[in-house]
Formats: sequence, C-alpha cells, structure tokens
Amino acid sequence: MTNEQPAALCCPARTSLRWLILALALLASASMNRGVAAQGSSASKVEVRTAAALLKGSPGDTLPIAVELDIASGWHIWTSEAQSRALPAGMTAFDGAIFTAIDVKTVPAAAAMVSVADIQWPAAHAVKGDLGEGPQTFGVYEGKVVAFVPVIIAQSASGTVEFAITLE
Repeated sequence: MTNEQPAALCCPARTSLRWLILALALLASASMNRGVAAQGSSASKVEVRTAAALLKGSPGDTLPIAVELDIASGWHIWTSEAQSRALPAGMTAFDGAIFTAIDVKTVPAAAAMVSVADIQWPAAHAVKGDLGEGPQTFGVYEGKVVAFVPVIIAQSASGTVEFAITLE
C-alpha cells in the first residue's frame, strides 16, 4: 500500500525561526508475513492518515505527529519490534513477523534536519493462531490504532525542511 503526500516545514524569519507544516509525506506499507497464506497480505487492508499536533515550531521543538492506522475488520498487522520484546503476559511475538515500523527522514536525506524520539506505540491486541508451532496468542494491532511520533527539529535547522514518514 503506498500513499504519498508532500511535506514541508518552512522558516521565513531568521531571529524567530517559525516552522509551518504544509503536509506530511507518507509512504505506507503494512504487510503480514508471507507464511500466513490463509491471511494473505494486509497491505490493501490498512488505511493510513497522519495529523500534526502543532502547525508551527522552532529549531529544537518537538512536533508530535499522530500516525493513524485503520485496519479492516478481520485483519491485523504485527506490533513494532520494540513492543514485541515487551508484550503483556500470555502474548508472544511470531519469530517470522515483519514488524510494524515508522521512520522519519529529511528529503534530501543529507539535510538531517529532523530526528525522532521514542515512538509511542498503541497497545497490542491478542489474537490466537497456529502458525506451525501449535496454538499461541500473538500480539498484533487491529481495528483503529494510533502511534505518536515525536519529530524533533534540529537546533541548526533553517529555511524549508521537508521530511518523509515511512510506515512498513
């Protein structure tokens, strides 16, 4: 699943560097492990939207961005890799999972005007299944979930900064 939208932060004043998010660039691809033939790929079953909590910022500011995943009924995607290591008791991660990941990069990448603090992932849901190792309860995302991505503007940022948010 691919959805691209332009993104830009602009800074018109030197002394009071103000930033304006025009839009977010988003390349979204959510997929299930190929070993789950009965499920198939969930890429076409996930709608992705983004929303910025702040429309203006300055160098050094953090811009909270919500990445909303609307997963079709009856479908699910794997949790983030970090979350898979700390699932609630009774849940496990599938060894062959393609974990959900979010990355933020400036365009062009050499600009390095943004970075990301720890992403706040949604709570995992329990799904029972047998993927070849007997019945287990897996941690997944399903339904409508939101990840919060804190994008930090570099202290040295100036001019217009474009960045892309990539979801896999």
